[in-house]
Amino acid sequence: MGSNEDVAADFYDIDSLLSRTTKVACTYSSSTPREVYELLGTNAPHYTDEKGYKVLTPFWFTRALKPFCSFTLPMAYNTNVQSILLANAAHADLEALQPYYYEMGMHFCHSVSEGVSLALAECLLKAFVQRIGGIVLRMYRENEAPKKIDNLEKKLYEESVKCRDRLHDYLRAHQTNRTRKRRLERLL
Repeated sequence: MGSNEDVAADFYDIDSLLSRTTKVACTYSSSTPREVYELLGTNAPHYTDEKGYKVLTPFWFTRALKPFCSFTLPMAYNTNVQSILLANAAHADLEALQPYYYEMGMHFCHSVSEGVSLALAECLLKAFVQRIGGIVLRMYRENEAPKKIDNLEKKLYEESVKCRDRLHDYLRAHQTNRTRKRRLERLL
């Protein structure tokens, strides 16, 4: 059995695994063996023209099928959506676009051409920066988790709530200790 260094850093991360189950539209060439379609749970086409044959394929499977297919970015990551997010990401419903929006976007960045990858990575970063302040502010103002956030943002919110609670506990304990010290000083 190999060591942990033999696998990718996110190999054991459940969120990474769940994000890779996202299905992407792949175009298969005419040279694709019929067995590939059986693995995908679909019927092989009788004829494939020069445009190819489109099948929804789990993202985790695309790397193995790369010799036979090419995938296109899902609508949630196309240039129009990127433009909207760059303009005002604070009001976008990332959960509706993709429950693991950032995680899947990072996987796509490693799987597409450099130009598309850079634009997508910049969009992901700027969208996250635009949204993070609102998420943390909601943690202080409200006790209800915000809507329209993806899984990474939900984790951030939960960790922020834990941190807030620990800070309040510390401050309460510190205040109690100061009060006790004052009482002790008065008695002496």
